[in-house]
Amino acid sequence: MRTLHARLRIIEEVEKNPGEKRVYIAKRLGLAASTLNSIFAKKNEIRQQIEKCGKTGKESTSAELETVLFTWYQQARASNIPIDGTTLREKAKIFATQLNIYNFSASNGWVSRFKDRHGLVFKKPAGESAEVSVESIDAWL
Repeated sequence: MRTLHARLRIIEEVEKNPGEKRVYIAKRLGLAASTLNSIFAKKNEIRQQIEKCGKTGKESTSAELETVLFTWYQQARASNIPIDGTTLREKAKIFATQLNIYNFSASNGWVSRFKDRHGLVFKKPAGESAEVSVESIDAWL
């Protein structure tokens, strides 16, 4: 998954080349055309999220950590494993240690900004289809 700023660069590339077909822009950027179109369709939402992150639109100082954590989050949710702020914070600390990032603090503010940057909302999965065994959760953690 791409960061908000990576998505913004994709949007800017499309806007910079209005006469070029999006399929060619996508190919040049190494994206599927559908991915480029999905990102471009959400351009206003993406810009609002970046603005919400702060006046500077500053990216996280630990981009690799963000990428790894977001990938883990997506995999966990695809397995119907519920994730909350505490779980995300603990996993971020583990990944930071593994990536040799020693000045990292997974504060409530950091978790909140991470959620904003990636458009995450923590909601409890409902229904029988969202059930997962305790063994699966233990194995995943």
